[in-house]
Amino acid sequence: MDGEVWLGPNAVLALAREGYSATDFNWEDFKEILRFRGLRKLVMRYWRLGTQEALRSLLLAAQVRQLQRFVPELQPSDVTR
Repeated sequence: MDGEVWLGPNAVLALAREGYSATDFNWEDFKEILRFRGLRKLVMRYWRLGTQEALRSLLLAAQVRQLQRFVPELQPSDVTR
């Protein structure tokens, strides 16, 4: 309606139960995550995809490159987190 395009959310593992920012970390939650067999199986099977998603979450340029597949004229200066 106003020309904005919203993108997300992405699928990045949170390292705290209530961790909504990249710096939120909780040791107890992290240990519980590592003990969960289902996550270990998921990581073993999809480690490459998970690594790419994590990088896109951290690096704006990588995220923009991925998004340019859908919106070719998109530039990093057009994106706010």
